[in-house]
Amino acid sequence: MKIEIETKNIKLSSGLQQFAEEKLNSLEKFAAKVFEKDRFLKDNERPKAEMWLELGKITLHHQKGKIFRAEAQLKFPGRKSIRAEAVADDFRKAIIKVKDELQKEFKTYKEKIITKSRKTQKIFKKNIHPSL
Repeated sequence: MKIEIETKNIKLSSGLQQFAEEKLNSLEKFAAKVFEKDRFLKDNERPKAEMWLELGKITLHHQKGKIFRAEAQLKFPGRKSIRAEAVADDFRKAIIKVKDELQKEFKTYKEKIITKSRKTQKIFKKNIHPSL
């Protein structure tokens, strides 16, 4: 998964960047489950999801409290995008909250796809009459 990280009101350290990439790359298995229905695509042809992550401080003058913000948007090619936002007192906690929220969004998105295909199958089955 391709992750682009932007910062606002902070300087991104390599440790924080590595932590964010490690946590958010674990979402790639959920993206694979969304595309597993595309049986006609080969593994190297499966579309890759892209993620934009913005990390930053809400304000420059506050020194404590929930001042760290993480916002992520995950875009599937040819499909809708999923977005999550979290505010916490530490960057790592904000990143973990965003990851958890994206997992929930993935699950609801996957359930919508499954429900839609089941409805289509029911309609198709209802319209087919066996010839005697």
